[in-house]
Amino acid sequence: MNSRSRVLAALKGESVDRIPFTVYDILIPRGELWNDLRRMGLTPITSISVFHEKWLNVRIRRVVEGDYVYIFYDTPVGSVYAKHKVNLKPGTGDSWTVEYPIKKPEDYRVVNYIFKNAVITPVREEDVFKQIERFKDDRIFWAWVDRTPMQKMLIELMGYRRLSIDLYRNRELLDELYEILANRAESICEIASDSSVELAWCGDNVNGIVLGSKVFEKYHLPVYKRMSKLFEKNGKILIVHMDGKLNCLKHLIPSSGINVVEAFTPPPMGDLSVREARNLWGFETAST
Repeated sequence: MNSRSRVLAALKGESVDRIPFTVYDILIPRGELWNDLRRMGLTPITSISVFHEKWLNVRIRRVVEGDYVYIFYDTPVGSVYAKHKVNLKPGTGDSWTVEYPIKKPEDYRVVNYIFKNAVITPVREEDVFKQIERFKDDRIFWAWVDRTPMQKMLIELMGYRRLSIDLYRNRELLDELYEILANRAESICEIASDSSVELAWCGDNVNGIVLGSKVFEKYHLPVYKRMSKLFEKNGKILIVHMDGKLNCLKHLIPSSGINVVEAFTPPPMGDLSVREARNLWGFETAST
């Protein structure tokens, strides 16, 4: 059993001869360390693009001022902008969002326009194969399907403060954008399900203590269930990035339809043990 088949078997819940270990291929520089880890059985994971998204009637402008980059989105119904800090310390990412596109209730109209008028089309299969054929090793490939609506709003469109306020004061505005993004997510997942890539990855970065179980149950579960049904029909595996504290969500996750919780983080950084998660989610853990 090679490293790739070992990972795929584990993702399908099958027995393996040894515990596989993986890493996003962009996180380890090529060189001696990369070669040593590969010889030890490390399986890199590479994201594949399976859809195109075109925003109609949207002009995007980029302005750089020192360590800050402003991105303006101009539409027929108004403009919004985001502000990002760049030139961060090594290991902290490419950029950090300082200001989000949605800063006030009026900004919803612009963002709604952008996503409501987006055209989503599949990447040609030959181009999908070209992405894969660049690599000549036994790595894992998964189709990137973007974040689910609530996580996209939280992480990319408005941030913690604005989202928290609008959940209580502007629920109708938030729900309208949620539905637009939910329809978008379904279109993307339909394309990913029909593609040749056997795994689908949703980079949600779920942390239960941020929004809590009530929000997760109302806004996350319905989308996960819709996504999982689309992938299930073609025998695909849905993987969701949940790297935060999951104890308050542990009883909800099994009903989501998700096949794999990726980047699961046990204590002390997380708050749910591997043993308890396995027992709750349908696995038996041998006593030690």
